[in-house]
Amino acid sequence: MRSPRHRSSRERRCRRILDCAPDYVVVVTASGTIDYVSPVVERVLGYTPGELLGTDAFEYVHQADTEQVRDDFETKLENPGVETDVTYRVRASDGSYRWVEAQGRNYLDNPSIGGILLAVRDITDRKRKIRDLIDERDIRTALQDALASPTSISEFATTVCEELAAIDAVASAKVTLGPPEDSAETFARSSGSPQCDDSSEVEVLSVPVSYDGITRGTLYARATASVDNCERVRELVEECAELLGHAIGDDERRRALAAERWVQFTVTVDSAASPLSRAVDEVGGPVTMTALVPHGDDEALCYLSPEKPSAFASAASETTGIEQVRRAGDERVQAVVTEPIPCNVVTSHGGTIRQAHIESTSSTVVVRFPDGEAFDPVLDALAQRFDDVGIADFTTAAADTDDDSEPLGRLTDRQREVLEVAFRSGYFEKPRPNDATAVAETLDIARPTYDEILRAAQRNLLSELFDGE
Repeated sequence: MRSPRHRSSRERRCRRILDCAPDYVVVVTASGTIDYVSPVVERVLGYTPGELLGTDAFEYVHQADTEQVRDDFETKLENPGVETDVTYRVRASDGSYRWVEAQGRNYLDNPSIGGILLAVRDITDRKRKIRDLIDERDIRTALQDALASPTSISEFATTVCEELAAIDAVASAKVTLGPPEDSAETFARSSGSPQCDDSSEVEVLSVPVSYDGITRGTLYARATASVDNCERVRELVEECAELLGHAIGDDERRRALAAERWVQFTVTVDSAASPLSRAVDEVGGPVTMTALVPHGDDEALCYLSPEKPSAFASAASETTGIEQVRRAGDERVQAVVTEPIPCNVVTSHGGTIRQAHIESTSSTVVVRFPDGEAFDPVLDALAQRFDDVGIADFTTAAADTDDDSEPLGRLTDRQREVLEVAFRSGYFEKPRPNDATAVAETLDIARPTYDEILRAAQRNLLSELFDGE
């Protein structure tokens, strides 16, 4: 027989083991009253043992799980020698619920225990991981089904947002098209949830909607306050953004090839290293390009409207890659750019510049092509030469759409070039900022040749206008 001192030492050892165990131990009487609970419960649920002793054990069980927990308890009461386990949610001291797995048996006949002994393990993280895997599987299945069905891009984008917002880790989601700016218009969003741009302490994940190196927009996902693995959520959002980018790119490509008259879209690129952006950076104000006349593979005559014409002309004259800088009126500057710029890439693929806005770090260009055949090649060329290429505002025209370039149909390419350079250089203005000699020099042709081509261009243009009445 062991001495009382030896038993006391053994009990202390058992308590230390219980204190260090990951699970907490609880003894419940036949009536469901908590008779003993190990100190570990404070680490798991936030209660001290003293707060739980004498209380009803079922009081802390989630209402939806109460029936199965009572059934398991009755099984233990009726079968003293059988060990059973049950999984349920238990309320913590902060009001939240933790998933636990309780395993034990009936020791009511054991005088040293006198109750139902349970070892309770917190499995909240395991449950969350399983739920996340199920959510990810469901999202992938839903998006693949949506892609296979004849839905519009806006409907598919909405499906992406709704599926993301349906998982516990995401409160809301939205998609914007074009550059990731605060003023970007929302293309699709999840319903019945807070806006992604609401001020909040939780993280808002933003992922480019890209395909083949071309960015179409941005997918935003607002994480919930309870998310504990934002990296895993980000991976899922990135996967959804890639799938959406593929869908948008494929739709644009299909529409471009089906276009009967023209294709138009807005391109934004990182042009910080290009000559015009470097000149803009020196001056500190953006520049609008009103026209561009190609002079070679990487050379172009550009007509520009800077916010500060004199300062820009001075800065451009000192910038490597810009030559023959001249004033073309009070508000305009003309210059020959000898290094690649986005506009030159577009025109070299048969496109025309509808509008171009150049800043110190980026260039935004509205381009138009007579058909969709050049859509993929020009995007590939831009992606090879520039970083952060994005497109937006994709539109096409039917065969019966009016084309405002039709009056120039009788002009040869050379006549059109001479006429455009003369017009952009202010030759037809009074007073003329550039006379015939200056325009001919810009075109690198003799003055008599310039006069002859200009007269022929004017004659053909007037014939087109008046003979067509």
